[in-house]
Amino acid sequence: MAHGTFYLYFKSQQQLFDTILPTLGDDMLRSIAEAIGDESDPIEVERLGFTANIAYTAAHPYMNRVLYEAQLFAPKSYSLWLEGITDSYVRSFKRTLTSGAFADASDEELHMVARMLVNARTALLFRVNRKTAADQDFIARTIATYVKFASNGLGI
Repeated sequence: MAHGTFYLYFKSQQQLFDTILPTLGDDMLRSIAEAIGDESDPIEVERLGFTANIAYTAAHPYMNRVLYEAQLFAPKSYSLWLEGITDSYVRSFKRTLTSGAFADASDEELHMVARMLVNARTALLFRVNRKTAADQDFIARTIATYVKFASNGLGI
């Protein structure tokens, strides 16, 4: 699309991200939720969710760029999107963390833990591109390392 045509549809980068981030983000979150299903083991939820997150990122390689640029050019949209993910994580924690270090955690603690896991996922997802997505050993090692990190961090 020519640069001038872009502004026929969107008045600014902020408006673009206000439109595209919720749309793509919701699509990604739906694919993760479908992969998790009714799973109640918190570590299995993390494994299934992160595996689906990697698969989505591999199938939609532009997603990393959208997230990165949204942080820079549309921090308000990015912040709202990140809060939605964090809130979703907290709901999942309340459903699945029945034992371990955070079983009796406050909402504030659960929000902090959720943000830490989201940031860890994001850092690892930025390593996923066409080349690394095709390397099944890389993907398996990435998932295993993340699950080990999450399991130890959650004290389960």
